[in-house]
Amino acid sequence: MAGESALSGRFDGWASFQDHLNAGMAVVVADPVDLYLCDLDYKHWPLGSKSIVDAFHQWVMAGGRAQCHALALQWDEVVRAHPRWLAWRQPWLHRVKCFQMPEELVQGLHPLFIAKDRLALRVLDERTGAGIWSRDPVTMGEWLTELDVILQRSQEAKPGGTLGL
Repeated sequence: MAGESALSGRFDGWASFQDHLNAGMAVVVADPVDLYLCDLDYKHWPLGSKSIVDAFHQWVMAGGRAQCHALALQWDEVVRAHPRWLAWRQPWLHRVKCFQMPEELVQGLHPLFIAKDRLALRVLDERTGAGIWSRDPVTMGEWLTELDVILQRSQEAKPGGTLGL
């Protein structure tokens, strides 16, 4: 990420998004906060990578009551591409909740990661993965409000669980 004093900046592709996501997870490991993840299918996210799964594990083990809310239109890609993350999530279902969003709310939706009050990432071009990151409280609040509207109308999903979806 750009200099420490910067409140926002750009990233230029999926690899850069993944680097920023790893950096964001490193921040929340040290100071656990609520996490919000949103994408149609998470096909470009590194959820199954060892570093992200380890970061999620450190986040949950750091204690506190921080929660993770992950929203998707379809969980099939996560089940196929990120079995390590799903296996890790099993004992932490009470802290890491997955939701399926209604199809009518996906118009104009951009992949989004929010570490509440710490950092947010938003992909603006899903083809290239280019987007913006922000530490600005106003921007993060606006993005979280947009996400909350979707979350309120979503249903809990059970991807990769013993009951399936």
